[in-house]
Amino acid sequence: MSNDIVTSLKHYHLLLDSSESSELIREYRLDDEKGIAELLEQFAQQIGAPNRKVASSLFVKRYSHFITGAWDAWVRYGRCLNVAPSNVAISLKNKHLYYRLLFPDSLENWAGSGPYAVERESYARHLFMDHAFPFVKQIVDWSGIDDKTLWATISYNLMYYRDEWRTAAETASEKAYIEDNFRYLVQEADAIRVFGGRANPLTGAFRCVDIPGVDEDKIMIRSKCCLHFLMPGDDNYCYTCPTIKDDRRIDKYFAHMAHHH
Repeated sequence: MSNDIVTSLKHYHLLLDSSESSELIREYRLDDEKGIAELLEQFAQQIGAPNRKVASSLFVKRYSHFITGAWDAWVRYGRCLNVAPSNVAISLKNKHLYYRLLFPDSLENWAGSGPYAVERESYARHLFMDHAFPFVKQIVDWSGIDDKTLWATISYNLMYYRDEWRTAAETASEKAYIEDNFRYLVQEADAIRVFGGRANPLTGAFRCVDIPGVDEDKIMIRSKCCLHFLMPGDDNYCYTCPTIKDDRRIDKYFAHMAHHH
């Protein structure tokens, strides 16, 4: 396995090397419903969430990195991760989630095994039908939150990194390849074969606003609020929140950048 993919996936807290997870306190397999409910309770307590809906929304804000990381494995490395719930362990440490593939060498060998379109469809089905849909449903059942809020968060994370990857692309063909894979996922994937007959839960429709004095960047605004504004404290609105006005958004953006640089 290429070290490049190991390093890249680590960015999403997706670990392929068991030694990287040696400091994690306790892992829960995604097919362990009782364990995941316990993990959600622990997460809610760690972040001080006022209720389960807020906790689940902010949980998925972190979990969405897993979906993006798994799609990154395909788009930029041509690898299909085995993300069956029985093969994914999730841990909580310092309010952050970490994911480990229990058998990382059991990558599904779709890449290079058939027509590109067939491989991509098989992997997308595996990622969403086998993994994401049942996991998101469990979170919805635990909290009662509208699943559209959670899918909007997953979509936002995917589109954010699509733009990051396009910017980092070194050639026009590489950039076009990235765009093609995301267009497929959001617009072209067959609802029956990839999403089990459900409507595609993903969207690429996010409004963007210009940042004064910054030509190359824009602020991409979420389609649904992540509920962070309900957390304890003052003015907990994100600068990407769809419920605030753009002048306030710009002020919050510059305040955030000043604090993190």
